[in-house]
Amino acid sequence: MTDETKTPAAKKPRATPAKAKAAGAEGAAEGAAAGAGGVKLKDLIARVAEATGAKKPQVRNIVEATLKEISGALDKGEVMLLPGLGKLRVSRTREFEKGGSVVSLKMRRGAAKPGKNTDGEPLAEVGEAS
Repeated sequence: MTDETKTPAAKKPRATPAKAKAAGAEGAAEGAAAGAGGVKLKDLIARVAEATGAKKPQVRNIVEATLKEISGALDKGEVMLLPGLGKLRVSRTREFEKGGSVVSLKMRRGAAKPGKNTDGEPLAEVGEAS
């Protein structure tokens, strides 16, 4: 019999949110923004304007209204079901004596379902009847 020493199996490295975000980014600018503290409203507006071809002032109004509605729904305790993002709900809220709060969210993302538009292309052109 031979005396073999067993070495522990190497653990798989866990993907941190920053690494996962960088791996999914399609450009150096997106990866740089994620590494520099996150995507700011200005960056989000620029990305949406570029993706849609709309003008930034119009996009700003739409993005700000969307964020306000999402925030309001989460404040009311509503669960958000957002295709492309996932199921989002408030898991915990902590209020501070001097004002302000910390809200912890839970987001569940599922796999894309077959037959759904997952390539990022719009289902219809702007102004086209749906």
